[in-house]
Amino acid sequence: MNKAIDRIIKRFFGSQKTPGMIVTAVKDSRIIYEGTMGETCLKTGIPVDPQTAFHMASVTKLFVGTAVVQLWEKGLLALDQPVVGYLPRFRLKDPRHTKITSAHILSHTSGMPDFDSDPWSEPSYDDHALARFVTTFVAGKHLTGDPGQAYQYCNTLYEVLGDLVAVVSGQLFEDYVQDHILLPLGMNHSTLYKTRIPARRLAMPHVVDGDQVSESPVFPYNRMHAPSSTMYSTVGDMGRWLLANLNRGCLDGVRILKSDSFDRLWQPVNEKIPTIGLSWHRRRFKETPCVYHGGSDVGFRSYLALLPQRNAGVFAAANAIPCAVEDLVEELLEVLAT
Repeated sequence: MNKAIDRIIKRFFGSQKTPGMIVTAVKDSRIIYEGTMGETCLKTGIPVDPQTAFHMASVTKLFVGTAVVQLWEKGLLALDQPVVGYLPRFRLKDPRHTKITSAHILSHTSGMPDFDSDPWSEPSYDDHALARFVTTFVAGKHLTGDPGQAYQYCNTLYEVLGDLVAVVSGQLFEDYVQDHILLPLGMNHSTLYKTRIPARRLAMPHVVDGDQVSESPVFPYNRMHAPSSTMYSTVGDMGRWLLANLNRGCLDGVRILKSDSFDRLWQPVNEKIPTIGLSWHRRRFKETPCVYHGGSDVGFRSYLALLPQRNAGVFAAANAIPCAVEDLVEELLEVLAT
C-alpha cells in the first residue's frame, strides 16, 4: 500500500507547480504514511521536512468545532442557545442575530453571508484583535436569511465563535486551543501563533500565474482571523489529528472529547441540510460516510478527509495556489478504502 501511495503522491507533485507539499495517511489506528516534498520557499530553497509548519487555512475551523464542543461537554455553554447570551458584545444591525446559536455558526446555517474583511493586508497582532473584530467589523452586518434555514459558508462568524471560546473559557482563543487540544494530543509543533515558529521551519506562501510561480508579498496571518484560518501544523502533527478524530476524541490514552460528542460533530444539525455537521462537512465516498474540510488562503491549500467506518484518513497541504490537493486526497482515499 505504501508504494502505491508514494507513487500517487510523486506523480501528483510532479504535475503541480507548488514549491512544497506535505501528506499524511492513517489506517487502522496508525500513521501509515508521512511525506514531505519540495521547498518551503523558492527564494531560500530550504527543503520541506517533518518540522516544517504549513498554514492550515480553513482546516483551522475543525479545531474551533472541537473547542466549542469541549465547552458544551463541561456545561459552560449550550450549542442550541443564542450566542449573545454568552457573548453580549456580539451584535448585528439585524435583530435576528439574537437567535443565532453556536450550532448555527458551526454548521454555516446562521443566515450570515461571508464578508470580505481584507484579512491579510492590514493585520492585527494584539491580544484584543478578535474582540475588536466582533465589536467593529461584525457589528455592522445584516443577515440574508433566518438562522437555521439554509447553508451559507461564513468565515466571519467563526471569528465570533473564537471570541466566544475566549470569553467562556477565560483564556485567549489561541491559548485555549493550545492547552486543551494541541498539547493533550501531542501536537507539539502546531500553534495558532505564527510568531512562535522559527523562520526556517515556516512554509512560505506562493502564487501560481501561468508558468510563473512567485512568493506572495502577503502572508495570511491576522489574529482577527485566527479561528477561521490561522492554525500552523506539520505533517506528523496532522497525522495525530487524523487519528484523534478517527478514535473519536482519544489518542495515546488521552481523551479530549467524549466519544458520544462525535455523534453531534458528524451528524447534520438540520436534516434538510445533510451536507454539514458541526464544523465538519459530510458526503459519501463509495457509499461510505466521509467527513472532511478544505482550506484555501493566499498562497496555501489544504484538505483533510476521514472515512470513519473504514478507520482511514488523509491530509495534504501545499504552499501555493492553485494546487488541487483535494484531488490527491481523493485518489489516496481510493487506495485506503480497498
